[in-house]
Amino acid sequence: MKKEELDKFAVPLSVDRIIQILSAYLEIINPKIEELKKVKLKMFEYFLLSTLVRMSVNVSALIVLFPKFKEDRTFKLPINLILRSIVSDYLTIAYLLTFKDPNDATNVAIINEIKVLDLDFVKFQQAMLIEELTYLQEKEGDLWPQERMTERLNKFYNDNLDSFIEKNQEFVPKPRSSFRSTTPNSILEEGDVRNSKILDSDKFKRLKSFGLIDFTTPAYLPFKYFSQFQHPCSNMDELLMSKPIIIDNRMILMALDLLFVGSIQIFRNIINDEDLDLQIKKLQEDILDLVKK
Repeated sequence: MKKEELDKFAVPLSVDRIIQILSAYLEIINPKIEELKKVKLKMFEYFLLSTLVRMSVNVSALIVLFPKFKEDRTFKLPINLILRSIVSDYLTIAYLLTFKDPNDATNVAIINEIKVLDLDFVKFQQAMLIEELTYLQEKEGDLWPQERMTERLNKFYNDNLDSFIEKNQEFVPKPRSSFRSTTPNSILEEGDVRNSKILDSDKFKRLKSFGLIDFTTPAYLPFKYFSQFQHPCSNMDELLMSKPIIIDNRMILMALDLLFVGSIQIFRNIINDEDLDLQIKKLQEDILDLVKK
């Protein structure tokens, strides 16, 4: 495509305006976060709140980084990695909401999926701990006795009993299917496997199967684009060092749009506050206006 044709699709990026919008976002949501921290929340609500806190912290980091981005476009690296995290959080929330059953106030199916997410995280922690203890034992030798390893491992398993079962005198992770045993068949899509992981590709697949294409594709594109910046290779270096290009600006604005969409979904499932809803929607419109200019 020729330069003049590309220019037709170019999106200017007003960094100062973005910082203003993100600062206004924090002014709106941070007081609400502090209020909700004092309330006893159900498991799903607590998960939503913790995700909102992650978004808030990431936005605070973006506000610090965007001024540097104006002077040096290579700062797109940390910015894009943070935006990837925000889009990933949005996808997780959107995925969980596809398990919402209006006839089930306890949200059993959603809680089951959260437990699967927790299980995979705990399994990662287990692998890290074993690697650490093995390294220490090899390094320290007699100064790191087997009893000390056993003590650390037993404490870990006792702290995470919900994720493990004892089998042949060893602790092994529970199968994911055990957490999904109470998920109604009607909520699972055809081809869903009760023992499957929850990969980002699975989130996209399920959202598409629900016909949520208006939210799926705008999330898929920036997520995959930002993911490229995690991989050190010559192509990534070229992408990082390139001049401001259309895809940079568009993907940034698409991700920020999802920040507001996800925040609205989170608040709607914790509290009923129409004024808060409207305030966040106004910021979303402000971001979308930057695309039109």
